Amino acid sequence: MIKVCMLVDFMAIPTEDDEYTEIECLIKDILECEISFERGVYPHELSNKKVDIYVIDYGGVLPGCESMIASHFRELVNQVENKQNTLFIIWTTMTLNWYMEIIKKDNPELQHPNVIFREERYFTDIDYWIKQVKKWFK
Repeated sequence: MIKVCMLVDFMAIPTEDDEYTEIECLIKDILECEISFERGVYPHELSNKKVDIYVIDYGGVLPGCESMIASHFRELVNQVENKQNTLFIIWTTMTLNWYMEIIKKDNPELQHPNVIFREERYFTDIDYWIKQVKKWFK
């Protein structure tokens, strides 16, 4: 069984539940195997979990929340480094921007072969993205 943990922000459109359902449906279609999903898992909670895929869509931010978001992404980068057998999927452009900003500031040499991007600039070729996910599990 593949274990998938996910986090979407409260600014998901139309709703958080819709965003989680979209992610679950796409991953189910790609992997076609037994999968368990856990919603609302923050990066710092990954330390105590065995997880095969972690999906994050947490780029939305309200004024005044920047330090909280940066803290989440610093921990995400920490988890990427420590969980080399977990595939991390960055779901949106705003989420990718936060992730890259933290890497630039804190760890510009980070190699992250266990991270793929499913954000708008990279998602124009869905077949390529699907191949990346499937390749991870071969």
